[in-house]
Amino acid sequence: MFNFFKGEPTHYVIKYVGGRVAREGAGLAFYYLRHNTQIVTVPTTSTDASFVFNEVTNNHQAVTIQGQFTYRIRDPKQAAALLNFTIDLHRRSYVSDDPEQLSQRVANVIQVETRAEVQQRSLEETLTQSSAMSTEVLARLQTSPLLQPLGVELLSIYFLSVKPTPEMAKALEADYRESLLRRADEAVYARRAAAVDEERKIKERELETERTLEQ
Repeated sequence: MFNFFKGEPTHYVIKYVGGRVAREGAGLAFYYLRHNTQIVTVPTTSTDASFVFNEVTNNHQAVTIQGQFTYRIRDPKQAAALLNFTIDLHRRSYVSDDPEQLSQRVANVIQVETRAEVQQRSLEETLTQSSAMSTEVLARLQTSPLLQPLGVELLSIYFLSVKPTPEMAKALEADYRESLLRRADEAVYARRAAAVDEERKIKERELETERTLEQ
């Protein structure tokens, strides 16, 4: 008995008959015999995923990096060769969790490059240079072969937050408060010094005026 399959326009479809590729292409529609046919569908639209990395800076301070990235499968045949995108022809769902694991595999590659960036920086630099780090990681991965085996193209990476440990955060807050207080004190001293200097100048002008009048 023949069955009908219609692929989504945003999926690359590979039809196997008797273990051999019979047809392939984007959004294919065809009839098939269930007993000797396997169908692989690989999504080619962009996918968003999030991550949380725990890394250590070059001055041995732990940080937690939260972010998100966007990727798409650029080479569906390459992705299908590495991961199982076969669908259950009765339920029209994937027969394995491989497609769900793809995002994690991409995240693992991103973490490797992120670690290299963090290990080059101190805690203070890591906390203040998150945008520069994500830009550097994206640029490096877009030109490196690390994602080629997955058939994936990385479109964007964003580091949404970079946080130290709670204890270090408290210490940094205390240090920042002290810094603000020091700057406030310095401003007070500067105003006092300016007032004293202005008063001295006024007295000098008064003395100069008196001497002029005496002459």
